[in-house]
Amino acid sequence: MKPQKKGLVIGSILIILIVVIVFGLNYFQTKHLDKGWNYLNNNQYQMAISEFNLEKEKNSDQYWVYAGLGKAYELLGDFEEAQYNYKKAIDLDSTIDYSYRGLGNISLNMGEYDLAQEYAEEAIKRQDFSHSKNYLLLGQVFFKKGNYERAQEEFKKAIEIEPGVDSGYIGFGFNVLHSEKCYLKGECSLATNAFKIALTLNPNSAYSHYGLGHSYTLQNESLDLALKEITTAIEMDGSNPYFYIGLGQTYFLLANYKDAKIAYLKAEELIGNHQDGRINGGLGRTYYALGDYENAEKYLGRYYLDKPHVRNFELHARALYKLGRIEEANTQFAYLAENYPDYDVSDREQDIKDN
Repeated sequence: MKPQKKGLVIGSILIILIVVIVFGLNYFQTKHLDKGWNYLNNNQYQMAISEFNLEKEKNSDQYWVYAGLGKAYELLGDFEEAQYNYKKAIDLDSTIDYSYRGLGNISLNMGEYDLAQEYAEEAIKRQDFSHSKNYLLLGQVFFKKGNYERAQEEFKKAIEIEPGVDSGYIGFGFNVLHSEKCYLKGECSLATNAFKIALTLNPNSAYSHYGLGHSYTLQNESLDLALKEITTAIEMDGSNPYFYIGLGQTYFLLANYKDAKIAYLKAEELIGNHQDGRINGGLGRTYYALGDYENAEKYLGRYYLDKPHVRNFELHARALYKLGRIEEANTQFAYLAENYPDYDVSDREQDIKDN
């Protein structure tokens, strides 16, 4: 072989070796990153963290390493470490929405709703395409803030982007359930329809079954169907106290006060305190219907001190009369007359006195 040709061959081999080495190093680095995200997507969070850290040793300025670490720590409930890594990712590239959304989810879980809103809005500004998860997050924030109309708008946007995913319908449905039209007037058909669609997309969602059942309960119609759907939700997730509250409400409307009491007491046990107004009000009304005026007075007293409600306030006065505490009952009727002049309790008050 001529020296010139031999030199060309050796040079070509060297170039190939360099390419192979560079490609190989890049492959193994990328391999740790890919493995980390695979573990993360399969709920193996500690394994994901190990792979991301191996990648970080070789490539400390990779956005998706820190974003992955942030998500893994978030899902493990280590919010401090998650926030650190999400913010580190943003320092490396502030144009990507992923870490802003992660910080928003953490702020939402920590009850920092204004901050969660800021992060959600920042995520929406930076998305390179419409991302339903950003609107789902913003919808959840407005739900927590009690702005149900605005929350419904955000969940509608999520539905428009991904109509084949149940999350948007579930969020929209629950916001309708909490609106005055539904909760106070029984106009809940939008929620009913949303939960029906959600169940066609995912029939194994406990929240969709509960939401559909609760929409029937609030409309005071199809109570047997309501009972069936809420019971199905409890069979799927027996640790959710709010499912038992809905069950108690449904049994109460069916005049099954014994089972209503059992359901409310189970909800109270799961929550572990006496601060929930729906439980206190529900148990108070149920005990009153059962003729247990002592417990009715106890639970209704907790309710009206926490969150005044005219009907429960009135029932509390009734229970006080039944227990012979006439002066206290009169004080409450006077409060009703002063603060709720359109609420007529004169006939009920006379009925109490006659009994």
